[in-house]
Amino acid sequence: MSSADGGSERRTAALMQVDEYLAAIPGTGRLLPKAAKRYADHGYNIGWEVASVFSDGICRLLHLVVDSGFPYTPPRVAVPDGPDPLAWPHLEEHGFLCVLPPDSAVSSRAPADVAAYVLGEACRLIEEGISGSNVEDFRSEFLSYWALAADESAPHFLSTLDPTCHDQQIVVWRGKTVRVAGESRDALGRWLGRWGATPSKNGKYRLLDGVRLWLPEPLAPAEYPDTAADVQMLAQRHSPEAARVLDNLASRGMNEIDVVLGAPTERGSCFGALVLRRPRRSAAGSKRGGDPLAKGFRPGRVPQWVAMKRYFSAGAKPTKAIVKRADHLWIHGRDQDKRQALLREARVAILGCGSLGGPLARLLAQAGVGNLLLVDPATLDWPNVGRHELGARSVGRPKAHELARELELAFPHLGEVASRSKPVGLGESTLLAELLTYDLIVSTMGNWAAESFLNDSQQESRGFPPIVYGWVEAHAAAAHAVVVPGVGSCLCCGVDDKGCPNLAVTDWPNGGDSLHEPACGAMYTPYGPAELCWAHALISEVVVDAVVNPPTKAHHYIWIGRRRRVAEVGGTWAATWVEEMGDPGEGGVTVDRTWPPSVVCPVCATSVDAA
Repeated sequence: MSSADGGSERRTAALMQVDEYLAAIPGTGRLLPKAAKRYADHGYNIGWEVASVFSDGICRLLHLVVDSGFPYTPPRVAVPDGPDPLAWPHLEEHGFLCVLPPDSAVSSRAPADVAAYVLGEACRLIEEGISGSNVEDFRSEFLSYWALAADESAPHFLSTLDPTCHDQQIVVWRGKTVRVAGESRDALGRWLGRWGATPSKNGKYRLLDGVRLWLPEPLAPAEYPDTAADVQMLAQRHSPEAARVLDNLASRGMNEIDVVLGAPTERGSCFGALVLRRPRRSAAGSKRGGDPLAKGFRPGRVPQWVAMKRYFSAGAKPTKAIVKRADHLWIHGRDQDKRQALLREARVAILGCGSLGGPLARLLAQAGVGNLLLVDPATLDWPNVGRHELGARSVGRPKAHELARELELAFPHLGEVASRSKPVGLGESTLLAELLTYDLIVSTMGNWAAESFLNDSQQESRGFPPIVYGWVEAHAAAAHAVVVPGVGSCLCCGVDDKGCPNLAVTDWPNGGDSLHEPACGAMYTPYGPAELCWAHALISEVVVDAVVNPPTKAHHYIWIGRRRRVAEVGGTWAATWVEEMGDPGEGGVTVDRTWPPSVVCPVCATSVDAA
């Protein structure tokens, strides 16, 4: 028997089990083809009709329907003769009730029990809708219900607005298919440029004034504004400043006014949009008699109160539009990540944008670090592509600049993403001074000359930021992250005078820790992207924690790879590691320890003695 035949038999058996369960309910049976056809466009091809009497005395028909994935996918319940959407919470278009989330996991081995649960929950939701006891669900799930009320012809909105800022004056860019709302002309112009929006012929973006109306709580459907006058009253009731901005835009006779509604919920801030349109001119064209706002007045002589009254007439219908959030707090944690208040303001410099630092930069951007400085003097070469964040189109170009450009395109909401194609060392005093303006420095340079200079600079300056040093051992068999806050022990406390760590996890008895290219002095450390991902995870976690919880003592974090992989490429656990830290066994673990001070450290021995 083929797997397809087996699946068909399991589905048939599941349908029979539901038949048997529903047979015990009077007046229940399979949907006739004509009745089932109404659900076919939604992917549901088989169903049952169930009659149930509710607390209001009305007997309602419920349709329990299943798709071709049943019993692995859950059934749904529809109320074919129910009220219009927005009458009850959780009632969707086409009469469907939202009982379970779309991707809910259900037991394929108990289809009758699943059907009973879904029917029971559907009846509960209907009862709550009848009594009005769940009306607050309209507010807590505002986005779903506002979307049901939105006009099909409405423009789509993207919001880059900061939900923690409630300034009423905003700006809006109107593209062909989308409108983007922003806090200011500078901020929105930068976002649009990174996003790739097409500017006007003069190379700039035409940005129009709009209004943000912040409400104390989301609106329920009965409170949705139906007229321009309703919008004006809503603003006057909840935000006099927003009302003044709205009145000002109306008195200027703007053809359209974009109003973004915002409100807090326990699950994050929610947004909707309204588009108010200037009363249309009559067929008289440009004559005064054809302009509803100026009718009866000479040009430029219309009293402001008259223009506003006509603009906000009870007959003018606003267009309701959906808003998709594209701001920092939504992208990074959907308003639920408390760390973002610190991360989005953080300034982190990454020194070394190679196979370790390049992907790390993207991870930090994805984590919400708002301001980055990327430093690397090298250009991307073809052998780099296999384990780097950048690809073939960046070959021959500066790594730092290319990576900054990629991050700006991918995350247009970030603050500053700067790049410097410079080495770290004595000859770059300007770069060193710039590093002092950052909250944290991450070094993945793998260059002892540069890192020893960086360590010396930190120890000589009280105002120098904390540094996270990251590196991998051969074949990425182990990864290290050392946090040095600038007081106590320094990097040199744990390495020799050539930068080799005093404590390594692995040893390579037969060599193989470095390989040669067929060129003079061309050596590289062998590892692939799969092994390297553990290092990215370790270092990015350490960096984010150091931003949120600034370090006070030097600490060492280590990822240890799988013993089997280490043995395959000719390595063993190092005897010094086993003696000091214990046998890693099969590996695949993360350990941490204090980065111990050294009384013989050539850089900070004096400060260690004093401590």
